[in-house]
Amino acid sequence: MKNKRFWTGMLVLAAVFVISFTGCVSMKDRELSFQERASVETVEQVTVNFSSWQILHIPNSKKIKNKAYLELRKIAQERHGTNADVANIVITGGWSWLELLNLYGNIFPITGGLIIGDSIDKGLDYQEGHIGAITAGSIGVILSLIIGNTQKITVTGDVILHH
Repeated sequence: MKNKRFWTGMLVLAAVFVISFTGCVSMKDRELSFQERASVETVEQVTVNFSSWQILHIPNSKKIKNKAYLELRKIAQERHGTNADVANIVITGGWSWLELLNLYGNIFPITGGLIIGDSIDKGLDYQEGHIGAITAGSIGVILSLIIGNTQKITVTGDVILHH
């Protein structure tokens, strides 16, 4: 009886970890065509990092691209003047330490549910206690989906000057 609850709990925890690490950001923006490359001068490549939260683990592409462009353009114009612009932007998401808060928020209801299920099991029959643990674990997985995740976004782009 206890062995079955253990494996159910492990399955739910594994699902939380898989869900927590999905939805990674990877995109490109403002790519120059061959014709456009001939009319600009690329002076350097700049990189910036920021954090982004994805509700439901779905990246908001428009918002991330806009923030990436504005952050890179700010650096480009500080270094090369107001005529500087940014192109060929590459955006990638990765692990953020803020994800630990999400994991804690996701795992807490599950482990709490398993403990509650075990306590119920001592006073009730096995089936009722097992259902309590599964219910609490399922709530944790649903919360994990709703909560989303936080990613460290790394953005690289070419600083260009128009001729």
